[in-house]
Amino acid sequence: NEVETTLVNKAKEALKNAYAPYSDFFVGTAVLLDDGSIVLGSNQENAAYPSGLCAERVALFYIGANYPGKTISQNLKMQPSMCKPGRAAAAVKLSLNTEVIRINL
Repeated sequence: NEVETTLVNKAKEALKNAYAPYSDFFVGTAVLLDDGSIVLGSNQENAAYPSGLCAERVALFYIGANYPGKTISQNLKMQPSMCKPGRAAAAVKLSLNTEVIRINL
């Protein structure tokens, strides 16, 4: 459908902003809010592993800070096929009551 196509394209766009010099796993996510806004996130690593952030947490924390009270309609993630969902992101998604559509690269 048109919404999912838009989210796929936005998640691909977010991949370009990923910073993954250690894992070389570039991940992007696009989150659709109930008001039609789309928020992007990409993984951000640093040398103080594991204090980097996955793409989903980047987007979800941004939503919490900038769109308080908004409901997530859809969450789409582009990732390398060998990536597995992290526990930290799972906890954040659970607290926000959201699921993710995963698309492997």
